[in-house]
Amino acid sequence: MFELQPDLGGTWLTSTYPGCQSDAPIHLYSYSFAPNYNFSKKFAPQSEILAYLQATAKTYNIYDKIRFRTRVSNVRWDESHNKWILHWINIDTEEEGIYEADVVFHATGVLRVPNIPKEFDAFKGDKWHSAKWNHSVDLTGKRVGVVDTTILLYQKMAWYSAFHRVVVYFVTWFYRFQQFPFNSELREKLTPKYELASRRIVLSDHFFSTLKMPHTSLHQSPITSINGNTIETSDGTKRELDVLILATGFDSSSNFPDGYWIGRGGIEIKKHWNGCPTVYCGIWVPHAPNFFLIWGPNSSTAHHAMTRVFEIQVMHAIRAISYMMEQNLVSMEIKQEVAEEFTNTIDQRMERSIFTTKMMPNLNFLLLANLSVQTMTIGFVIRAVLGTQGQEESAWQGSNQKRKSNNQFSYH
Repeated sequence: MFELQPDLGGTWLTSTYPGCQSDAPIHLYSYSFAPNYNFSKKFAPQSEILAYLQATAKTYNIYDKIRFRTRVSNVRWDESHNKWILHWINIDTEEEGIYEADVVFHATGVLRVPNIPKEFDAFKGDKWHSAKWNHSVDLTGKRVGVVDTTILLYQKMAWYSAFHRVVVYFVTWFYRFQQFPFNSELREKLTPKYELASRRIVLSDHFFSTLKMPHTSLHQSPITSINGNTIETSDGTKRELDVLILATGFDSSSNFPDGYWIGRGGIEIKKHWNGCPTVYCGIWVPHAPNFFLIWGPNSSTAHHAMTRVFEIQVMHAIRAISYMMEQNLVSMEIKQEVAEEFTNTIDQRMERSIFTTKMMPNLNFLLLANLSVQTMTIGFVIRAVLGTQGQEESAWQGSNQKRKSNNQFSYH
């Protein structure tokens, strides 16, 4: 296993901003095979989630199998040997090497590389992305601005001036509509202009109380210019800030840099996708034998923790590997037409879903360039949870298979 970070934990290792916690009940983030009943809160803090993940890895002796601080720079399919060739580099020592693999699991996630618009380079004060929190800066008495609307704004950040691109729906007690009885302007700002559930729903007990604080303000006019420590918005207002925090999301395209993933026949997978991936069950990719995506396109659940989906995808891949061993296969790859049929089915079902609303498509992180939706319908989620046997049979039957021997009855 190759891991870029110095330890396990993924986003729960790197995201350490104040108040960082789960945005769904914590049992949804727990492994089915390693439940934890000792979390201190329903929405557990980042430190407890990280400790749980690392403790689970130690229980199953995972640490000994990992090369930390190692980046895989290129993955290429070697047709002559039916293997993947991985080029890796240790980012501390700059040591490089090649690793040959019969099967590859690609599980880099999408909440990994911060998306930082270049326009903010002009800001001369302290600035950082929320996923790369700078704990060395004391914010006491500082004028702090937070850009954009991610979950960061709905957790315990009670000392900012927020530049708010779009309001999200959030769930709290019904009586909270009385929190702003005399502030019609703020109520208008907090009323979403799109349909419920077309963006991730947020659970929060702190958001209203935060906005009522005298040193906190909310601004929705677009930022038009940055000069030194001054932020100017389209309404002509200028605001001086000491610190700028960018809650501007992540660059999902960084999972597959240009030239990174070369499949069968020398096909560069990312270029072949052309912005609209064709993937079977979010796992199988045409032109990529023995390659399994974890959290691939069409496997995001939008309003639910992904842990259960990850487990399902891993078990699906393990059963595929078992099938290959039983059938004496050196490679197995989903056919292009099968992946296209699956993707088209997803698109057709999504045409009737809330995610295809055209009210604010440019703000929906689930929409691709062609406005197709890269998530699962509830039917596919239920089928995955109840059992993927039918999908597995379709995958086996709809794949290109290459045997070790011309004798189809040879299994040894």
